[in-house]
Amino acid sequence: MSGADTTPRRRSRALAAFARTPLGRKVSRYTAGSIIATAIGQGAFFLLYALGVDGSVAAVVGYLAGFVPNYLLNRMWAWQRTDRPSLHGEILPYAAVIASSAAASAWLTAVAERGVQALEVTRPLEVALVTVAFWGITILLFVVKFVVFDRYLFGRQRG
Repeated sequence: MSGADTTPRRRSRALAAFARTPLGRKVSRYTAGSIIATAIGQGAFFLLYALGVDGSVAAVVGYLAGFVPNYLLNRMWAWQRTDRPSLHGEILPYAAVIASSAAASAWLTAVAERGVQALEVTRPLEVALVTVAFWGITILLFVVKFVVFDRYLFGRQRG
């Protein structure tokens, strides 16, 4: 009984201890910033789509609406960067990472969709399975972007 009771407690304590480390604080801020930017982008998409704007146009505008706060929150909050950003050294590479991850997400989701459709399941099950695949892809790209941002963009010291 004690092994089963202590495992969740140990995980909780380990997570709390990690959250107090510099990396843990950075990951927490990166996660919170991503949630905030996602909410802004989704809100913009929903508002425009509800007002009758074409879905593709609303998606692009929603994506762009989340891009700026995401960049600012990552740079200034998660990585605590206050120096002047470089267009070629930071802003354009950031945009390239975001655009690449969006393209990868779209491609991988389409691959998952084709695979699920080949199963010939009901539409609700298809939607559920593709949604799960999309979230898995999103989580993978979330981690990849964190590593890229930390190692190559915001985490490095300017020389």
